[in-house]
Amino acid sequence: MKNVVRLTRKDLWERQLLQNLSLSDRLRNHTLEDISSLSDDLQHISFVVKSIQTNYQAVLEENQRLKSLLMGLIDGCY
Repeated sequence: MKNVVRLTRKDLWERQLLQNLSLSDRLRNHTLEDISSLSDDLQHISFVVKSIQTNYQAVLEENQRLKSLLMGLIDGCY
């Protein structure tokens, strides 16, 4: 005779509960990984913004130097 496993409502409920808990754990782990990835991305963006600020400041200083040079040339012409 074949051995048949009969699942009761309680067994089905427990199985569903365990599946839900497993799914919750996977969601938590994925969420933590996503947060970590987002943190890395934000750190990179912060680095890029600081680099842009530094470069823009250098451009402004060079622009001021060229403006002073041009104004000096104009004053020398008169």
